[in-house]
Amino acid sequence: MKDLIENLTNEEFNYYNPLYCGFLLLHLVEEHEKRNKMGLDSNLIYLALPLIMTKEINSCMPKTIKTSFYSWLFKNQLVIVNFYEIAKDFSLITNETLKLLIDLNLITVSKYGRIKSNKKIRLKLPIIFKKSNVIITQYNTVRFISKWFKDHSAAEIYTGLGVKP
Repeated sequence: MKDLIENLTNEEFNYYNPLYCGFLLLHLVEEHEKRNKMGLDSNLIYLALPLIMTKEINSCMPKTIKTSFYSWLFKNQLVIVNFYEIAKDFSLITNETLKLLIDLNLITVSKYGRIKSNKKIRLKLPIIFKKSNVIITQYNTVRFISKWFKDHSAAEIYTGLGVKP
């Protein structure tokens, strides 16, 4: 995590707070629920922020949502070669973010390990977010990830990214 933080600009550093990360994860859960009413497999949540927030990874996201996960993996093997380490670095941020979202009653985790959003509370993208290319890219990356998470099992996603659960 130290290496990750040392290589960030001040603007990027501010993105790693639980509120901002929570906004991204909540958006992911809501996007996923559009495709799968059962909710997001909680095993996948630890892969989300590294995919969304790592500049080298999200800059390689496809131009169209029709691009399959495996097609994207094949084209970007060098970008994800150390994904396991990146995901490990993000685990603390993800834990803090999940705790915050649960405490704010924005998400729930079922006894089956499915994450669902609280449909009674809807957050909108703040205007200021629309002025940052980094935020816009991260926000748009959520759509790809939610589709891939719907189309593949957690085991397939973990294996594809080279992460051992």
